[in-house]
Amino acid sequence: MCHILTTAVLTGVFRSAQIPPGVINIVFGDGPTTGAALAISPHISGVSFTGGTSTGIALRQATAHQIGKHLSLELGGKNPTLVFRDAFQDITEQTSAIRTAANAAFQNQGEICLCGSRIYVEESIFDAFVQEFVVYVKKAFVVGKTVGAVVSKQHYDKVREYLSLAAEQSAVFQLGKVPKEVGRGEGYWIDPVVLTGVPLDSRVMKDEIFGPVVTITPFRSEEKAVELANDSEYGLAAIVLTTDGARMRRVSEQLQAGMIWVNGWLQRQLGTPFGGMKASGTGREGGEHSRDVFTVVRTVHLPAY
Repeated sequence: MCHILTTAVLTGVFRSAQIPPGVINIVFGDGPTTGAALAISPHISGVSFTGGTSTGIALRQATAHQIGKHLSLELGGKNPTLVFRDAFQDITEQTSAIRTAANAAFQNQGEICLCGSRIYVEESIFDAFVQEFVVYVKKAFVVGKTVGAVVSKQHYDKVREYLSLAAEQSAVFQLGKVPKEVGRGEGYWIDPVVLTGVPLDSRVMKDEIFGPVVTITPFRSEEKAVELANDSEYGLAAIVLTTDGARMRRVSEQLQAGMIWVNGWLQRQLGTPFGGMKASGTGREGGEHSRDVFTVVRTVHLPAY
């Protein structure tokens, strides 16, 4: 309901700006009916979609016969955060690394496609990082204050299923627990969950949970960190926390992700390309990169005289 109200307010803004009729058209409706009808319509030349990978696949399948239709798909993510030992050398760097990793994991209760839900920490600082991370999250991310409810009962049950699986697989709940069953309308509140000891092949590690859940896993070498980060069907974003300038460049160039932040998260210059690789989508938007999505190049050859 919130997004419907927001969009309704936006239509009023467009009217107040006196944008001519037909320049912007907002159509209200659900995805399976209204959204699908718009996407496959022969009158629609291009589709820019942000959402789940399964829906992106359905869009490609439904429009495969429309060869000329442009698709820009920004889909799911299971984004890694790599924490190297040098980012934990003094109290200032520790605080910055903890804050960045925690914000990337739990902002908007983890319901951001760019959230860093897989944290990999160099083994020598692993225990200290986990301890300080839990302390910070307890203080900074409090349900009802800085952590909201997840979007729906269906999604609450999905997150709960993953946490039940983590418990069955003997993962360690460093913070949080499996939430209780709730009825529709009771409020879908989930305390932040920090997990260690999750098997690398677990669905908890592989699937996009899209909630306030983060896993923390140790690594011994830079090569192993890159291997773990790339061990995902997704490739939307990644975060690298290090003070080593050469490593910043070296690691970032090996990561299979469309967007990489070094010692930060979610900052963006709007002219830079936005989008992922692998199952995280296709196409880039932002600044001049949007031209390929929303325009078609036409070459006109004129006579010399």
